[in-house]
Amino acid sequence: MEPIAYGFMVTVAGASVMGVAVGALGAACAWRARIHVVLGAILTGVAYVLLLIADHHGRLFWLSAELVWGAPLLTMAYLVGSLAGRWTAARTRWGPTWTALVSFFVALAAGLSYMLLFRLDMRAPLGWAWVIDAVLVVLLILIRNSTRPGPRPTS
Repeated sequence: MEPIAYGFMVTVAGASVMGVAVGALGAACAWRARIHVVLGAILTGVAYVLLLIADHHGRLFWLSAELVWGAPLLTMAYLVGSLAGRWTAARTRWGPTWTALVSFFVALAAGLSYMLLFRLDMRAPLGWAWVIDAVLVVLLILIRNSTRPGPRPTS
C-alpha cells in the first residue's frame, strides 16, 4: 500500500505545480493580450485540462483527482496574477510586456509559497485555497472598480 500512497502524493504534487504554473502563465498571457478576466480564466482552465490529458497520453483515470487538487491552485495563481497585473499597471508606467512578466513572477511566487502548506497537512492547501480564491475575487472586483478612469473634469 505504501508505494501507491507515494505515487498518489507525487501525482498531487505534479498537478499542484502544474496548476500554479499554468495559472500564472494564463494570467500573464491574458493581461498581455488584454483579454477579459473571465475569458482568460476559461481559456486557462481549458489549457490546464488539455495539459493534464496530454500528460497521461489520453488516459483519463487520474484526471478527476488531478483536477480536484490542481484546480484550486490554478484558480489562485490566475487570480493573483490578474491582481498583480492590474495593480502594477495602475501604479507604474511600465509597458504591458513588463507588467505581464511582473504578474507572472508574482503569481508563481505566491502559488509556490502557498504550496508550503503541504508540509503541515496533505489536505491543507485544498481547504484554504477556495477561501483565498473567494477573497481574491472580491479584491479583483474592488480593484477593477477603483482603477476605472473617472469622469473627465469639464473646464
